[in-house]
Amino acid sequence: MRTGKGRSEGQAFHRRLLSEYNTDFTLNNYVAYFELKPIAKELEQLCKEIERVREIEARAAAADTSTASETEDVFANQPEAMKLPQTGGSSLSPKRSLDELLKRRSELEVKFFKDIQLSFTKVKEYQQCLEADLLAGVEELKNMSEEEIRARPEEHIPKLYVKTQAILQYRALNLAALRKILKKFMQRCARDSLELQKHLLMVDKVISCSTISQPANDLRRVALDLIAFYGTVFRLTYEETVEVLTRYEHRAGVNVRRILPHSDTFFFTLRLPHQERHGDFAVCILPGSTSLFCEKMICEVLQCNRYPPCCGQYPNGEVNVVLPRSVRGDDLFVLQSLVRCDRVGLSHSGTLMELALMIHAARASSAARITAVIPYISFTESVSSMAAVAEILESMGCQHVITVDMPIDQVEGMFSVPLELISARYEFVQYIANQLTAEGHDFRNITVVAPNGAGVHRAKNFADALMQYKKLSPDEQFVPLCTAVRRQVYRGLQDTVLNINHCGANVGSTRAFEQALLQQEQGICAIQDDGDTTITSEGIDLVGDVQGKLCIVVDTSVDEATEICQTACKLREEGASRIILIATHFIISGRAVERLIESPIDLIVVTDSVEHDEVFKNPHIARRLRVLPIAPLLARAIEKLHTENSLTTLFEK
Repeated sequence: MRTGKGRSEGQAFHRRLLSEYNTDFTLNNYVAYFELKPIAKELEQLCKEIERVREIEARAAAADTSTASETEDVFANQPEAMKLPQTGGSSLSPKRSLDELLKRRSELEVKFFKDIQLSFTKVKEYQQCLEADLLAGVEELKNMSEEEIRARPEEHIPKLYVKTQAILQYRALNLAALRKILKKFMQRCARDSLELQKHLLMVDKVISCSTISQPANDLRRVALDLIAFYGTVFRLTYEETVEVLTRYEHRAGVNVRRILPHSDTFFFTLRLPHQERHGDFAVCILPGSTSLFCEKMICEVLQCNRYPPCCGQYPNGEVNVVLPRSVRGDDLFVLQSLVRCDRVGLSHSGTLMELALMIHAARASSAARITAVIPYISFTESVSSMAAVAEILESMGCQHVITVDMPIDQVEGMFSVPLELISARYEFVQYIANQLTAEGHDFRNITVVAPNGAGVHRAKNFADALMQYKKLSPDEQFVPLCTAVRRQVYRGLQDTVLNINHCGANVGSTRAFEQALLQQEQGICAIQDDGDTTITSEGIDLVGDVQGKLCIVVDTSVDEATEICQTACKLREEGASRIILIATHFIISGRAVERLIESPIDLIVVTDSVEHDEVFKNPHIARRLRVLPIAPLLARAIEKLHTENSLTTLFEK
């Protein structure tokens, strides 16, 4: 097929689609990959079920033939009146079941080809509209004189250039989506049907001859013309023009990858300066329901075999863990983030129970060593709750724990087994450094901000790592710190006349209670409504100068995002030129997405310690969001632990 799968870059295609789609075009104007993939998946399951039923029927027919032959031999010499009528051993229900399966398969095949035709037509028409609009703007530019072009805003030509690159990427991404879904359908659904294969090849031929595959307009020629226009008007060489336009494209953030492939991460390319010891026994990574994709990427980095998913649920919702393969003598790493998983209907408590049962099953199966790898560990708001979680995991048989960037340092003392607390700091440092370098930033006027007092040490470590990574001058490019401090706000709720000396004859109250009520009405101890989405900087002071600076807010997690958004508003009020938020865990509970969209934060950089692919389908938050994979960091930590080497070499400066 012409639509063969391209080279893997360490990233699943559905994440590539979420990473690279243009938020101005919206995901609805792309190939309906997320609608076509479930159809192909159901067809694949139906094909397997049909093969199974046919195999059962074939065995039953063979058994009937053998039984009939033996019966004929026994009754061969008996009179006709004594011969009993023979009945087939197979009932009609499997045949009816097979007919139902074939009917359902036919319906899904019709739906698949209908949907892919509608999606193809939609993409082709939308691409034609984009190209027509672009060519109209370029034609208008060609008819203008040099003085008229200079009179326009300086970003007029760069905007056309970015739009050209966006259309090229739009075409390439849609073509890749069609390639992926057709290849998947051919390999998994059309293996046993020549008719389906012929139909699929016809669709492939139509796509390969269309304007998506062979565009009518040479947009690369248009891009070169725009480079020539800009260089001629502003008296720049070709290299200088390309550099200016590329920087503008990076600053616009339209055509960038929002989810970084793990092959581009810091820890994937990390080369250690010395030889390390090798492990003595097999390594096995056991995935939980919340970390299936992360486990796949870790196995790809470590180049080890994947373990089949072992977690499920009974019809009543109870967690069921069954190990499909033996783990006796293995170095077992149980991977699970303790976060709500709506995909399988598990709460935080449900994922904790799933993790505990996986550890228990591994211990019962005689694993040599059991390590809990928890990218995001919840229940850290309360020390007593975290102590209970630690006791549960240890009693189930956990011998080691690996986690990433916990918000509270005291949690480490809750575990009696070794706890390895690793950090994604250098992933963020490398990404921010590369991003600012691509934009042409000189790394002056940068301030690292701690959203609260507890995060000052974390912000200091990030600032030091950034200066060391880019070898910044302490005199000219020093990165200072800023801290957000929260103070009690006195706000009156409403004025009410209250008789302090009387609360009624039948009320057993005291003067102190009445005074407390009066203070509450005056707003001295006002209750804050967490459901309010209004973002204000009231009650927040900044310790540090942010006037005209690029502010990098460093935190461990984004949950309800109230505190972070308030800090961002205060930074903007104090004159910050740009605000970048860095957080390891992107939990987004409550109305966090709405708060982040309304906030003045320009860029949000997080990791995929928690699955949040659904968030990328919202273009308003997707255009600001960047995701760094956590799998290479976890893979290196697992490799270190398995080979009995120190994890401190991961963070050597």
